[in-house]
Amino acid sequence: MELLTIYRKIKHMKVKYFTTIAIATILGLVTANVSYANLKSST
Repeated sequence: MELLTIYRKIKHMKVKYFTTIAIATILGLVTANVSYANLKSST
């Protein structure tokens, strides 16, 4: 296996990893905001 191929694979994996974390973080924040808003409006 060539070094360039390995580097490309690692880079691709990193991008996938960061994208997953970013999506999870955004979803978590949105969920937290929605539940907080529901809590505030219900009281």
